[in-house]
Amino acid sequence: MMDSGNQLTCGAAELSPKNIGQGVKKLLYPDSVRLGPEYQRAWYNQGTMLLQAGEPAAAAVAFQRALAAAPREVDTLYNLALALSQQDKSTAAAHYYHRALAEAPADLDILYNLGLLYRRLGRYREALRYLRRVVELAPEHAPAYGHLATLLNKLEEKEAAITCFEKLLELNHKPQAARHMLSALRGESPSAPPAEYVAELFDQYADRFDSELMEGLGYRVPFLLAEMVREVRGEQMYAELLDLGCGTGLVGETFLSCASRLYGVDLAGKMVAAAREKGIYDGLYRDELLNFCRRSRQRFELLVAADVLTYMGDLWPFFQVLPQVLRPGGDLLCSLEEGAAGVDFALQSSGRYAHDPAYPERLAAATGLQLLESRRTALRREKEQWIYGWLYLLHRPPAV
Repeated sequence: MMDSGNQLTCGAAELSPKNIGQGVKKLLYPDSVRLGPEYQRAWYNQGTMLLQAGEPAAAAVAFQRALAAAPREVDTLYNLALALSQQDKSTAAAHYYHRALAEAPADLDILYNLGLLYRRLGRYREALRYLRRVVELAPEHAPAYGHLATLLNKLEEKEAAITCFEKLLELNHKPQAARHMLSALRGESPSAPPAEYVAELFDQYADRFDSELMEGLGYRVPFLLAEMVREVRGEQMYAELLDLGCGTGLVGETFLSCASRLYGVDLAGKMVAAAREKGIYDGLYRDELLNFCRRSRQRFELLVAADVLTYMGDLWPFFQVLPQVLRPGGDLLCSLEEGAAGVDFALQSSGRYAHDPAYPERLAAATGLQLLESRRTALRREKEQWIYGWLYLLHRPPAV
């Protein structure tokens, strides 16, 4: 089981290669490699240069040759593990990390990267073991506390998770995210999450967002929304679509046949960059959604907010700004996670909000929108169970 939750990890990515400076000081190392495979340092430096250049497969070959000459060299073992990890060869990477750890049992970098590797593999208990060893050896290691907090929350060890998030506040490491998750774990429901939390959350998943959502979570909200609008509207072609919280462009890809022009907005810069690479949008903007809607001089015939309102608590400000971007005669498609009846919104331990299914209908009526269709459906998997929610198709009547 891969780690596919979407809480922000208040930590850091896998650590960089060790002693890479030695490999970039002299550009003639490739020539010295030709002197023979026994020249271990030359192969090692060749590997570090290749790893820094973004060629992990070639780097792994060089490190393997260096290792043949010095099989217990810790830096070589570590960097070979890193090169394999970057190729998603996790089992092989773990093997070399463990060999390195046998030579250097208190090496923080090895322990930390092993924790991250096992977290990615969904082997959370093993990840905890190594990350806990990191903070035992280095009590101020904030990134390790960030991963510990998120893992403990996933494992529903609430009090231990709270302790780790409190430690992050003490260390002043990504405090906005830590405060948000502390609110979730303490049963508090602020009206909205910090913008920094949302941006960092999605930026950290940008390079693997599509695969984790589709394969790991069984995510299908864009497809379900497209299916619903086709059932109600037939094969209607909208003039322009605004993808609110566009992420990497899953909505854009799904709705290509529904709109003549596609536009997207997202707070996370890496997400916007990933969406731009798909080449399907006529315009992409990096901005906070409500700010964009308030300032927009353009109106759109179709708005799509797929898995976006789950990161807002109080939805009244969102419905208030809709007339700024939704044309008269236009439609809004959106999804929500299902919450308790009578409770407008509640922050969950996942860091997302659940809403009363009747809540958006009340807000729509208050802002002059008509409900054309709503339906309950499974949105995504989490902890081996389906998360249920609601899909809505709302319409802004033409001006009289």
